[in-house]
Amino acid sequence: VFVGPGFVYVCIGMVIAFVLGAVLVCVLGVNEGESGKMMTAGKAAAGTAGTAAVTAGNPAAESAGKVAAVREAAGSAEAAGLAQTVASPMDGELIPMRQVEDKVFSSETLGKGVAIVPENGTVSAPFDGTVTTVYASKHAIGLTSDQGMECIIHIGLDTVNLKGKYFDIKVKDGQKVKRGDLLAQVDIDSIRKEGYSLTTPVIVANTSAYLDVFANQETGRVSRGTTVVTAIR
Repeated sequence: VFVGPGFVYVCIGMVIAFVLGAVLVCVLGVNEGESGKMMTAGKAAAGTAGTAAVTAGNPAAESAGKVAAVREAAGSAEAAGLAQTVASPMDGELIPMRQVEDKVFSSETLGKGVAIVPENGTVSAPFDGTVTTVYASKHAIGLTSDQGMECIIHIGLDTVNLKGKYFDIKVKDGQKVKRGDLLAQVDIDSIRKEGYSLTTPVIVANTSAYLDVFANQETGRVSRGTTVVTAIR
């Protein structure tokens, strides 16, 4: 019997709604009020999943429905304290990590995430947290969120070879940042003229600390501040 993607989304939502609440009450000692909030969040996710299921058979609508369902479920999980999200640090086009032309990233050896082909050189913080590492070559910035998520923004491929040329970093190690704060300005035109790819992996470096890390969407244009990755605890 064929089971469509819509059915899967509904099942996921219902599991969040009914199983999670019971487990939290019985095992973790979460009170009924908190459990109820989480169950409500799960039901909202299930409702959106049902909407996605209705679009099955229409490729464009089905794709949009899947993205909407994922975003809704991720938002509900975050609101319930079960997830954390990563905002896009740059404006540009998303591509799946598996399509990045560097095996270190495409194999997800360093962690799961997404990649962005930027349309300008403004780089902003993906969440509230602390700058943990500004690499000496300035081509990458490491951050840790207030909830413990470790993220690396690797601007371009093999751009370590530029030794900091064309990268104007605006933050320093140990600096506290808010989601959307300016991290760097990059001269992407000059980097491109030097023959380097601007594809920018955005990686959850401590992926193993989460039950799952997934892209809210893998393709399409994205703006700075738009949620692109969700990690579920």
